Amino acid sequence: MKRKDLLHPAFGIDISDFSVEIAGITRTYTKPRVSSYGRILLDKGIVEDGIIKKPDALAGFLKKVFANAKPHALRSKLCSVSIPESQVLMYHLKLPRNIGSSVLRKTILHEVSKNLPINIQDVYFDYQVVGFDQHNKFIFFAAAKKTFIHMYIDVLQKASLFPLAFEVEPISIFRSLHMGAKKGVVAVIDAGAKNTKAYIFKNGNFVAHYTVNSGGEDITESISRNLHLSNERSEKIKKQYGLDPDAREGCLFKAILPLLNKTASELKTFFNHYKIREKESIRKIYMIGGASLLTGAQDFFTTVFEQKAERPNLLDRIQTKSLNIGRNDAMLYANVFGVSLRGIEKEPYGAGINLLSQARYKT
Repeated sequence: MKRKDLLHPAFGIDISDFSVEIAGITRTYTKPRVSSYGRILLDKGIVEDGIIKKPDALAGFLKKVFANAKPHALRSKLCSVSIPESQVLMYHLKLPRNIGSSVLRKTILHEVSKNLPINIQDVYFDYQVVGFDQHNKFIFFAAAKKTFIHMYIDVLQKASLFPLAFEVEPISIFRSLHMGAKKGVVAVIDAGAKNTKAYIFKNGNFVAHYTVNSGGEDITESISRNLHLSNERSEKIKKQYGLDPDAREGCLFKAILPLLNKTASELKTFFNHYKIREKESIRKIYMIGGASLLTGAQDFFTTVFEQKAERPNLLDRIQTKSLNIGRNDAMLYANVFGVSLRGIEKEPYGAGINLLSQARYKT
C-alpha cells in the first residue's frame, strides 16, 4: 500500500446478497459530511447468504462501484466493512462484576464454548464490555469463521482495497442513527429483503437481538403467488400501493397481511421478553431498511406494538450537501453510513468490535 493511501479516512463498505453500498465520510466543524457514495446491484449468485460464491465477479463489482462513486471516485484505499450478520455468531453474556481483566478473556471463552456450537480455534472473535449493574458486567461477543473472514479479505485485495475493520451490522446501524438515543433503551428494526432483524440498545450499547426469517422478498413472492403476477410486477405493485386496503380490490392487502402479522408478532414477543427480564421499557422504536419504506408499514407496526414505530431521518446525523440523497434514499445507506463513520474515529481499528483484529494479512 502506498503512503498516499493513508492520507484519506477509511471509507465504508456494506456487502449483501443483492447489492454493494459504499460511502466516504469526512469530519467538519459541525457534523460529518458524506464526500462520496455509491450503490450497485449484484448479479444473482455472486453472494448467497453472506458467502461469496464468485470472488472475481464481486471484486469486479467493487472496482466498478468504487470508480463510479458520486460525485467522484473515492480516494482512499482503506476501508471498514460491515459484514453480513448471517455469518456472524453474536452472544450476550452476563458475568460477575468482580471478574478481573486478567481472567476475563478466559472466562468469556469458557462460557462461549459451553453455550455456542463453535470451535474457538476455527473462528476470529472479539468482545466488548457494554455495561454494568451492581453485581454484573455485560459482554457482547461476536465471532466468524476464519475461512469466511479470509474470503472477504481476499476479495477486497483483488479490488486493491485494504480493510482496517470488520464490524457487525447492528454496531454500524446504531452509529448511523446516533440521534440522542444514547440514554435509555432503544429498539431498531431492520426490515431487509431476506429477513427482519431487531436490535436493542441500552445507553448506546448493544444488548439484545432477534431475527425473523421473513423480509421484503417474501412479501413480493406472496403477492406474485396470490395475484398470479410476475415477481417484477409484484415488486412494482408492492412499492406503489403498500398496505392500501383498497388496492386490487383488497387482494394485495390480503396477500401481505399474514406475513406482516407473523413478523410483528415475533418482534412484539421479543420486546416483551426483554421488558419483563430487564424490568425496563423501550423508549423508542426505529424502523430502517428497504422494506420499512412500504406504505403503511409504520402505522401497522405502531398499532401492533402499541408504541410509535418511526423511521429516523439519517440526514440529521450527517451532511449530504450538494449530493442527491433524499430521506428515503438514505435508508438504503444506514448500514454503510455507520461503518463509514468508524473511519473518522481517532482509532478506527480499535473503535469497537473488530473481527479483523486477530487476522493477519499482507498489505
